[in-house]
Amino acid sequence: MRKTMLAAALVLGATAGAGAQDAVPDFLGTWSGTFDVALMGRSAEASPEAEQATITYEITRQEGRLLWGVVSSDKTSGKRPLVLAFSFNNGTLVGSDTEGFHRVTIISPTRMESCFTDNGSGSIMGTCGILERAQP
Repeated sequence: MRKTMLAAALVLGATAGAGAQDAVPDFLGTWSGTFDVALMGRSAEASPEAEQATITYEITRQEGRLLWGVVSSDKTSGKRPLVLAFSFNNGTLVGSDTEGFHRVTIISPTRMESCFTDNGSGSIMGTCGILERAQP
């Protein structure tokens, strides 16, 4: 009897823990930060460059693990559409905009690390930085 009760308690505990992993944070809002950006032209002879840019994500829609919004930079004009998907490990978002790939790692409810790559027609670039959620 004790073994049966212990087994049932272990199964219920594991089930409750698995359910907790399914909770998806609210990502709606504006996230921004200053990033160091590595740039280079598309030829092997191109000179590498480094610059700082302020990157902003505006997440305007969320349906469970799926997110939509725009991304912008103080170094470029306009906003690009952005889509992201929250992973089942509850620590990573992946997605893209019209220029490249985004990988975002959750640090806390108000901080995320974002890494972005672009291999567009003008140049190639890579960057990682910390995004902080703006207070409403």
